[in-house]
Amino acid sequence: MSGLLKIIVPLVVLGYFSSWLITRPLERIAAAAERESVLDETWAEPFDVEGASEIRSLANSLNLMRARIQHMAVDRTRVLRAVSHDLRTPLTRLRMRAERFEQSDLRDLMLRDISTLAAMIDESLAFLNNTPEESRKVDLSSLIQTICSDFTDTGHHVVFEGPRRQVFVCKPQGITRAISNLVSNSARYAEKVTIELEPMAAGGVRIIVRDNGPGLSDDLKRRVAEPFFKADEARQSGKAGGGFGLGLPITKGIVEKGHNGTFLLLDNKPTGLAAVIELPPLDALPTASGRRDGPSG
Repeated sequence: MSGLLKIIVPLVVLGYFSSWLITRPLERIAAAAERESVLDETWAEPFDVEGASEIRSLANSLNLMRARIQHMAVDRTRVLRAVSHDLRTPLTRLRMRAERFEQSDLRDLMLRDISTLAAMIDESLAFLNNTPEESRKVDLSSLIQTICSDFTDTGHHVVFEGPRRQVFVCKPQGITRAISNLVSNSARYAEKVTIELEPMAAGGVRIIVRDNGPGLSDDLKRRVAEPFFKADEARQSGKAGGGFGLGLPITKGIVEKGHNGTFLLLDNKPTGLAAVIELPPLDALPTASGRRDGPSG
């Protein structure tokens, strides 16, 4: 029996060790595949080339495939950026010619269509551009009230509810774009939009954009944050306008990727939609320069 154990125990140990040598690199490859995105525009190889020859061959193949997909995605993104940017010039000429048109009704319709096209181009460029922004201390109350004033000046009923002053560390341009996207979307379908700001525990903040429009079904709430998905047919009473369906995906990216926050779409009571942004304190958020920001004195 002891002689048999002397054979079995080493075999079990050898089998376990061999299995570990095979599965450990595969686990690292699987973890890297879950973390990485081919759209990062970074060229680092995420899959470690180590282990058995078959594992090294797999890692090399995955790295090569990722590089090819990344090159293709970046090239297409550059083309789309160039096309979107170059469309501005003919649109500007069209606007100048339309403004000189004598028939007022037809002129207004033409200018409205030109404005819609310009807004769609701006939306596309905002989605494609991923310029890093430094986080800094701002007064969120003042920032949101400025957004409300801008929309009010264009004829929309947008009000602010919250503290007179709320200092917070964030990326102000990104937050401005995120909230503006939500208000712009709500203003198409609702008569009144309310932006609420409230502090959260541990130094975070909650921003809620409420409207009294027709709202969205639970299924559409899950889908509207997908790029290029448009739910206009679900909110038939909305005003004229529209885009490529990029406003909510941009907002979701700014909140979740840019600020480690959460973004939810909920039902508003008694009717409408409530877009909820929750932002944690950003003292641990990596900035564009790679350092970590914290509140300054």
